[in-house]
Amino acid sequence: MSRARDIADFNASLFADDEISGNKLASTLDLSSKTLTLPDDVDGGQGLIVNSRSYNSGYGSGARLGTSSASWSTLQIGGTNKDSFAPSDNSNIRSFVKRRNDTHLRIKGWVPTYNSNGQTGHGMRVRMVLSNTSSVYNSNTNYFTVGLLSDGMAKTWGMAGYGGATAAVSSFYYDTAHGGGTAQSTSDTANVLAYTGTLHWYVQCYVHSNADTVYFIDYGGGIGDNQNPKYATFTIEEYIA
Repeated sequence: MSRARDIADFNASLFADDEISGNKLASTLDLSSKTLTLPDDVDGGQGLIVNSRSYNSGYGSGARLGTSSASWSTLQIGGTNKDSFAPSDNSNIRSFVKRRNDTHLRIKGWVPTYNSNGQTGHGMRVRMVLSNTSSVYNSNTNYFTVGLLSDGMAKTWGMAGYGGATAAVSSFYYDTAHGGGTAQSTSDTANVLAYTGTLHWYVQCYVHSNADTVYFIDYGGGIGDNQNPKYATFTIEEYIA
C-alpha cells in the first residue's frame, strides 16, 4: 500500500467520529459511553496539594489587638479589605472547603507583632471546627487546637521576646496530621482526614507575662495608629495524606 493511501486511511478513521468535523475538535466531546483510564500519578500521590486558599486580615481597627493578658485571646482579623472567606456573623474566623476524604491540612501564618518591654514573649495557636453551622462555629467550646501541644508550637514564650522591645513578623505552621499530643487528639486527626465540606478556623494569641504588652498585626497605641498600617496573611493547603 502506498504512503499516500496510508495517510488517507488514517485521516478517514481519525475524523470519522461525529464528534470531530472539519479537522477540528467539536466544542463538546461526549464521553458518557467511553471508558477513560488515567495514569496513577494523575490522581496524585502522597503529599500532593489538591486545594489551597490564601487569606488576609485586612488592616486598621478591625485587625488590631494590643494585649498583656496571660490568657488566650482571639486574633482580630476583621480589618478593612479583609479576604472574602469570613462568615457574615463572625469576621475573626475563616472558612475552608475541604474537597477530599483522604487529605490533611497545612495552616501557615505571618503576623506582624510589636512586643513593648520584651521581658518575656508570646505565642499563637490555631483552633478548628469541622462544621458550617453558625451555632457550632461561633462557639469556642466546639473547637480543637491543631497540632501536638495545647499551647501551640512555641508555647507562650518561645515565639518572640526576651530581647527588649521588638518588632517582628511572627510566623507559625500547623498541620492537622500532627495529632496525638496534649492538644489535637488522634480522634481529631482521623475526623479531619475523613471530613469533606466547609470547616472553620481562627487564631489565638497569648502574652506570657503581663509585664509585656504585645500588639498583634497593627499598633494601636496612638503614635502609630493608622500611620503605618499592617496586615497578616495566612494560607491553608489541602494535601493527600
